[in-house]
Amino acid sequence: MISIKGDITVWNEDIREVKEVLIEGDDMELEGRFILTPSFVNAHTHLPMILLRGIVEARNFWDWLREIQEIESLMRRKEIRAGYTLGIYENILMGNTRIYSMYKKYWLVEDTLGTTLHLGPVSQEESDKDVISLLERFMKRKPSDVEPTLYAHSLYTIPKERFLEMRELRLPLQVHVSETKEEVLRVKEMYGDYPVRVLHRWGLLRDNTMLVHAGWITKGELDLISMEGGSLVHTPVSNHKLATHGFFPWKEALERSIPVYIGTDSPVTNDGQSIRDDIRFALLSARDRYWDAEPFHIDIIDRVFDDGWAVWEPLYPIRERGKHLINTFIFAPHLFRLKLLVKNGNILYPRKYPQLSHAFRVWERFRDRII
Repeated sequence: MISIKGDITVWNEDIREVKEVLIEGDDMELEGRFILTPSFVNAHTHLPMILLRGIVEARNFWDWLREIQEIESLMRRKEIRAGYTLGIYENILMGNTRIYSMYKKYWLVEDTLGTTLHLGPVSQEESDKDVISLLERFMKRKPSDVEPTLYAHSLYTIPKERFLEMRELRLPLQVHVSETKEEVLRVKEMYGDYPVRVLHRWGLLRDNTMLVHAGWITKGELDLISMEGGSLVHTPVSNHKLATHGFFPWKEALERSIPVYIGTDSPVTNDGQSIRDDIRFALLSARDRYWDAEPFHIDIIDRVFDDGWAVWEPLYPIRERGKHLINTFIFAPHLFRLKLLVKNGNILYPRKYPQLSHAFRVWERFRDRII
């Protein structure tokens, strides 16, 4: 067992102060001043794009998308494999142990590094076909810590037939929805209705459907989600970086008891994979946009915790206690460092990952080749 002793603030269903905690794992002792939290869920990212970080900067959404796709097309299989390894490792460093990654070459993942990855067929363009056979092949070779999940880029890039195929599989589905105003207008032109209403017509609003971004969503669409099922994934840093100009309806979602997840989005549009940073930014931007600070506090944070454990250590002797300390932990994340990360009894951090050195070399050669 892992024994943690000292002055410990635990944050999961509630906040409490304890003197000792035991966690399943190899024999180990820690003593000091710590915060203990469940590990985090990163509910939306594109892991291999870590190789592209910092290359395309200060672009509006459509210009950014065009430029990044041109560069992304140059990535070879070994580089995508390295991108998965490095992206997963960076999530581990941020305390994330469950990761939803939308990326077309999902089968190139060789090792989850002890995390739980949600991977599966990605329908990204009209030519993508045969989701069922792709899934069947993937299920035979996927790593054991991968949970099969379907991904759809958007309603304006994928034909109706692909969505109906995915509906029949009954697996969890993530789809980009109402990320930009232009997307909403395209969908209305194609199908005569708002994106969420179109998904509802096709029978795709259900409890395991996750709608990513939702910055241009109407109250009527929220009512449908509340009645039929589904959740929202908020990606606040990415939305701001790409100036998608939307308004994430967090308050309205809470009023309708719609689950809200937090995702970093790709390492290109976020620059990091820290869910704590995104929680902080989500709360602060919501206060500003609603002109109201009171509804947006740590108690409304939902769906961010996984089943692992993370031990965080203050960088200096912080004197806050209880909820005051957790407020500081969220709103000043730079004052805490990850001390220990455990999932399923396995220590994910600190730990040596031999595959990292090769992945870093591949990354360096890739950057030399494209820049």
